[in-house]
Amino acid sequence: MDRPARQGGEHRPLLVILHAAMFSGALARSELDLQDMARRAGVALAFPNAEGLVWNDGSLSQVLSRPLSAVGDDLAFLDALIAALVADSTADPAAIHLVGISSGGMMALRYACSRAYRVASVAVFLATMPLETDQDCRPTRPLNVLMVAGTADPVVRWTGEVALGGIVGLQQRMSVPASFDFWRRANRCTGLAPARPLPRRGHGTQPDVLVHAATGCASGVRTLLYEVRGGGHRLVAGDDWTLLRLLGRASPDIDPGALLLEFALKPSQIPGLVQKDSATAARDAAGGAP
Repeated sequence: MDRPARQGGEHRPLLVILHAAMFSGALARSELDLQDMARRAGVALAFPNAEGLVWNDGSLSQVLSRPLSAVGDDLAFLDALIAALVADSTADPAAIHLVGISSGGMMALRYACSRAYRVASVAVFLATMPLETDQDCRPTRPLNVLMVAGTADPVVRWTGEVALGGIVGLQQRMSVPASFDFWRRANRCTGLAPARPLPRRGHGTQPDVLVHAATGCASGVRTLLYEVRGGGHRLVAGDDWTLLRLLGRASPDIDPGALLLEFALKPSQIPGLVQKDSATAARDAAGGAP
């Protein structure tokens, strides 16, 4: 738990970040590397651990083999975690932002479906909605939604198939575009802006990013999909050959931590598409510290 000092007695915005399968909160914290920016911005961070190896998202978690299957009531767990952090004055109840990565992203989407009234936004990396979403997901209000997914992800594929180790098929879920379309409908959006590329930081054949932004959404919420073209099942770009072979590539055009802070703290902006890049914008939100 990262709690920056409060200023003027005000409660802080809170990012609750749910790790990927077989990861931990500590590993997610290390990979995102946003603690310094969050501290300067006055944002609290929570990196909880799932009770088992995966989060109990009510869908993918039900088709896993016993050693991998989820064991906890993670809806109740997140309810209790958020309530405790509000009760001890860590978090502003109107500024709870839920983030999930892979299995954690699927859990975040489940929470958004049933607890939209408790969170200001949900941001998911490398995750899609289950096929039963149209019957089971009834968000009670429009919700800011950010999805980031790779078109060449071997684990949670753009087409919606989830494959263990990128090889053994586990479940068919909604495709990434269909998941985005679901949230456009749920948020009662009326249109879709032309796709725009993020400013290029990579080079050559490194994955680039197209931003798809819904327009005319109810209550002015943002409904966004960042399409990482050629991207795999990774958050951060690197040259580790084993990861490249198993999980594919990430785009250097996205700084995931800065993207999350900008999404949470700049409600009128599309992260990364302002004049400054997202890392600069996040530093500005943190008070201009270098």
